[in-house]
Amino acid sequence: ITNDTELLCPNYRRHSMAKKAFVTPIAPTTFVHLNTPDDFGGRKKWTLSLVLNPDSPEFIDFRAKIQAHINDICKEAGIKVPAFPATQNKDKEGNPDGNVLMKFWTYAAFNGDDGESVPNRVPVVDTVNNPVDLSEVVIGSGTTARVKFSVATYQHKATKKSGVTLNLLGVQVKDIVSLGSDP
Repeated sequence: ITNDTELLCPNYRRHSMAKKAFVTPIAPTTFVHLNTPDDFGGRKKWTLSLVLNPDSPEFIDFRAKIQAHINDICKEAGIKVPAFPATQNKDKEGNPDGNVLMKFWTYAAFNGDDGESVPNRVPVVDTVNNPVDLSEVVIGSGTTARVKFSVATYQHKATKKSGVTLNLLGVQVKDIVSLGSDP
């Protein structure tokens, strides 16, 4: 599979070390697109965000591991270390609620070496790692889950501004909030 990010974003150069996978603490989800991909700028993406408590011991340990990995990638690539990939979560009125939001995504399809589109599905499993049948249940916001992901940094070629992408590799759901049974 080719890395078509360079084709889609020619002004950005992506950096990543050997694909190291990380797993988040269990947290509530929001902006969930695991049954039907989100159509973003003409490219379909599987997306999921987690709402995490920044003061919990699990998050503090998790954040330190991720930040150390980001620092290593940036040092190896010779680029500026970007901000940690989380934003303030906001309540329904748009006010910060004290939590942080981490966004994970991956493309729903990639271009193969022959130029043909190759579907890409995100594995979704239950607490004992049995596959969740997404034709039977629509996973909604509020579902508690943990996310398996990899980290990649990028740098804009002209401005040298850098950032972090959290590549969605898999989801383990604990308590499913279903939006129904008709995906």
